[in-house]
Amino acid sequence: MTIPDSFDELSEHTAPLSHREIGVWLGLVETVDSVRALLDEQVRDIAGITIVQFGILQRLLAAPAGVLSMTEIADGLVTSRSGITYQVDKLEAAGMVERRASTRDERSVEVRVTEVGRDRIAEFLPQHTALVRHLLLDRIDDAQLSVLESVVGDVGAQLALAPPRSVRRRANQARRQVD
Repeated sequence: MTIPDSFDELSEHTAPLSHREIGVWLGLVETVDSVRALLDEQVRDIAGITIVQFGILQRLLAAPAGVLSMTEIADGLVTSRSGITYQVDKLEAAGMVERRASTRDERSVEVRVTEVGRDRIAEFLPQHTALVRHLLLDRIDDAQLSVLESVVGDVGAQLALAPPRSVRRRANQARRQVD
């Protein structure tokens, strides 16, 4: 699967969704939105950060040496670089991350998680894990988890073949300027 240059290309030869497919699609969207909203409420109440900020910290903690570029963070969270800049500003003001010029690319800025950020996540993670289990993992059996793992893995792998959002966005802007 590739991401088309124009979404109009998709609609030309696509069969309409069946009632079952519509139900599954809308159910998936509603479930993801509901779980995300509850998780956002929890991280705001307990950790004093947003779910996006929590995602930034999670990605930094998973990264080698706890460091990622702003573009890597934006692409990983599938959001704009300006949106990530705002969220990183807030995390930096709270002492949870630090920014510095990239050692790999002089045009880039890197973000590093601080001990304050590590400590905040460590304090909050048990409650977060409990809510994730309550909302999702405790509600499905091992066979359903395997199916979900397979679906998410397959779709995620296909989406990973597409250029990152930051690259697609710049290419689309360049195309519009030519037209």
